[in-house]
Formats: sequence, C-alpha cells, structure tokens
Amino acid sequence: MDFNYFIGTDISKNELDFAIMQEGKLLFHKEVSNNVKEISLFINELLKLPGFDLSRAIFCMEHTGIYNNHLLLALHKQGANVCLEAATQIKTLWGI
Repeated sequence: MDFNYFIGTDISKNELDFAIMQEGKLLFHKEVSNNVKEISLFINELLKLPGFDLSRAIFCMEHTGIYNNHLLLALHKQGANVCLEAATQIKTLWGI
C-alpha cells in the first residue's frame, strides 16, 4: 500500500507525542494527553487537514503494553492503518 502520511507516535502513560509527516516532510508535531477525548480531538484535527485521507495514512508506534490501548481503540474505530513494533525492532532498524 502507498501511504502519503506517516504519523509516528511516542507513547507514554500520560502523553502521546505525534510527528505528522506528508511525503517525507514534517508538517507538525503535537502532544496530547493519553485519553480517549484528547485522542479523538487529535484525529478530528487530522481529518480536517487539506487533502488528508485516512486510508492513505499509517500510524506507527512502539508497543508499550497497556499505554497503547486508548490510541489503538480510537484508530481501530476509524479503520486506520497501524504499525505496532517492538522497541528492539525499532532500535535495530535505526542502528541504535
């Protein structure tokens, strides 16, 4: 599948830190609270971006156990594309 938007997400217990990229260019960075209301507001903000198509976007994140749950639930409800990776895999890909 060909994705135009890449949304990288750093997940912690209290916050989600998003980096939104379109075709390799950073559009913006946003931090939101890790709760259903804030995540829904963020997704609605993305849907209002000119030319944004959820089917052409992929949300990538490290698997952090239960801290992913609110975001994964919201993305699943929207039918979004998700890439969930183990921290060791991410470190290997980046050569860390």
